[in-house]
Amino acid sequence: MFGIGLPELIVILAVALIVVGPERLPGLAKSIAKQVFELKKAAAGLKESLTEELDDLPSIRPDEFTPEKLAAKALADLDDRPPTVTGEAADPHPSTVKEQDSAATQDNGSGPTAPSSPPQP
Repeated sequence: MFGIGLPELIVILAVALIVVGPERLPGLAKSIAKQVFELKKAAAGLKESLTEELDDLPSIRPDEFTPEKLAAKALADLDDRPPTVTGEAADPHPSTVKEQDSAATQDNGSGPTAPSSPPQP
């Protein structure tokens, strides 16, 4: 118990008897014993609730969380994403662009041309 032997315990009790006095020592000992009992009871309850909660969790193996395995999983998740759309299909108004291109092509037959005046801000 905390590395306290019989000689140390006798010295502690003698000092307590001198400091507290013989008439209050039994009440103090009873109070300390009660507090120690309550502390042990609370610790046992905490241990029991933690054990119940941890038993509900699936077992976790530390070898599952190596940097190599985490990186491989992240790359596999990236491969599962749908491809991003680029080009004409990415334009929010593709029909407007096609109509403008076809109208410019029909006017002079050379394709779309640059505007003759700069746009107004």
